[in-house]
Amino acid sequence: MVMTDRDLLELAARAAGHEISARCMDGVTLALSERKPDGTSIWNPLADNGDALRLAVKLELIVGCYAGSIIVDGKGVTAEEHDLSDRNAATRRAIVRAAAEIGKGMFTQEEFIKMFPGRFDDETVAAAEMGKQIGAG
Repeated sequence: MVMTDRDLLELAARAAGHEISARCMDGVTLALSERKPDGTSIWNPLADNGDALRLAVKLELIVGCYAGSIIVDGKGVTAEEHDLSDRNAATRRAIVRAAAEIGKGMFTQEEFIKMFPGRFDDETVAAAEMGKQIGAG
């Protein structure tokens, strides 16, 4: 199952404890109910270095930048990016992917299906439920 950028952002927002107040016209960028340090509420860590860094810090993620990959670890998840044509974009994407995996584990199966109807297979939903059980222990 390949997640869309919007899926990644919504799950990452959940992991970071952000409340989404709106989805922007581009179909990806989110508006949060709280304000960021710059006074805006627009949030897209896939495109904004500051949003990505604040997300990594909030979730206590470890970001490793290597010659052939970007690796982000934390809270039992690992995300890697190997397309380094834009190292900043690869780093932001790896951070968001790791955060999204953390966010997936915060849902019950019913919540997950309701938020993403028909978009994930049973194995993905079961993995999200297992992540919640492991995180609760």
